Amino acid sequence: MQNPPTVSTALRKLLERVDNEELILPEIQRDFIWQKRSVMLLFDSLFRGLPIGHMLVWKAKRAVAARAFHGRRLRTGHVLENFYGYLLDGQQRLTALSRVRDGDEEYPLMFCTWPKREEDGDDTFVWQAKWNTTDPWYVRVSDVLQNRFDLLGYLKNIQANEYYETAFEQRMHSDLVRLTQILDYPVGVIEYETEHYREATQVFIRFNSTGKRLSKGDLFLAELAVQVPGLATKDLQRVAQKHPNFEFTMPFLTQCLLAVCTGRLKTKAKEAWKDENKNEYTPAQIKDAWRKTERALEHVIRFLTGTVRWQSADLIPSFNALIPLIVIAAENNGITPREAELARRWLLLAGVRAHFSGSVHSEIDRILRRLKQKMSVRELWNATARSLRKLIPSDFQVSRISGPVTSTYLSMLAEHDARDWKDRHFRLDGKVHGHNAQLQIHHFFPKSLLKKHGRGEDVVNVFGNYVVISKDSNLDVLAEEPATYMNRIPISKSELQKQCIPLDRNLWHVERYEEFLKERCRLLAAAANAFLGHQ
Repeated sequence: MQNPPTVSTALRKLLERVDNEELILPEIQRDFIWQKRSVMLLFDSLFRGLPIGHMLVWKAKRAVAARAFHGRRLRTGHVLENFYGYLLDGQQRLTALSRVRDGDEEYPLMFCTWPKREEDGDDTFVWQAKWNTTDPWYVRVSDVLQNRFDLLGYLKNIQANEYYETAFEQRMHSDLVRLTQILDYPVGVIEYETEHYREATQVFIRFNSTGKRLSKGDLFLAELAVQVPGLATKDLQRVAQKHPNFEFTMPFLTQCLLAVCTGRLKTKAKEAWKDENKNEYTPAQIKDAWRKTERALEHVIRFLTGTVRWQSADLIPSFNALIPLIVIAAENNGITPREAELARRWLLLAGVRAHFSGSVHSEIDRILRRLKQKMSVRELWNATARSLRKLIPSDFQVSRISGPVTSTYLSMLAEHDARDWKDRHFRLDGKVHGHNAQLQIHHFFPKSLLKKHGRGEDVVNVFGNYVVISKDSNLDVLAEEPATYMNRIPISKSELQKQCIPLDRNLWHVERYEEFLKERCRLLAAAANAFLGHQ
């Protein structure tokens, strides 16, 4: 068998094929997972003419289930005409290019035209921010790539800038021309032809293992696409987008389905959808398991928003911890009110104790085997209780603003109906980080005050010094002691107790900060254990 041919194609041509729906994603593809830094590095590499790797296109003869790249979905089995192929490798790069080119508001890439940027330590590409939006030495990349940029007009206008020098013109003209030609960069495209979907899937898995390695969930999803065509793009993708505040990834949903269907997670990808006797589960069996999984997800989301009091998935410390709960909810048609508080204790402590930070699949499989004997939250607790010890004061000496300790604290505040210190009508039941965060972490003893008195970062930024207030609640404390600025805030004793603030105001002076921390952490541990019913 001859090696598949490699052709040289301009990125512009590949993007045109994406736009014209001649190049689309097969169902086995994963989500767009690149971080913004990777997007920026891609453009920097293209600008400098550095290699960015080959792409892989499957030249299929018949249509298979496809994922939404730009909306096209071909009917499975349909004979393909005027169609280029399915993109098996290159999705991250082409998606990054198209988002920047199209002016996606999440990817507002800017180009620095300042000729001395390297010697001045300025980056060639940066993300748009307040400081560079009106800076004449920065241009928006999307304007250049969409031909909305008047290069000669820009060079003429920049001559009026006080920092402009005649010697700049040639370098700036060369840089901007090179930027306009980024999409003309030729990339090698391997054109692979086969009529067998499973063979294409194996090529996809092997080819991607040399780049950003596919996760177990990605591998299981790819095999699921072969086993039950259309289930991922039609059903899993629908659920992934169903709950705006609880957006689950496709690989995570696939692992939930696998756990419900097979009772295990630790397996080779090619054997994922087989039983213990190596017999493949039928499409009907997998679809039935998915219906149970989808219902279980609904139950678990109601548990998270109702009992745990989290309004967003941003507060979930470990999505892996949800899998046993989803399996229990799938088999029992929900989590009973009697078990809900124990489930909350288990979930919060599993996060704080980082129970799923090691060999995740092995531990989940151990739990699932235990649950086969008795499918209940009580059995889940018994299977893990030894490592989920109660909270102690030192647990609140962590420095992270976001994380399992904060998630537990916010659950406790919401349960106790804690209110903002300045707006008594505002409930502290939101999130403190991420997009549209309604709350913020406030240092009870201001950082500037503590640093002024010689305290280091290790005791300034600790949870024992954090309180939660609304984002719009400006306490205007400057570098004042709590003993001073708290006199201006009409806060009740009960609200201080809900946030575990020591009521002894003598501890609110900077010279007694260490005593305050010790007492606050003791109060936090005691209140959290009482909340969790873990005396």
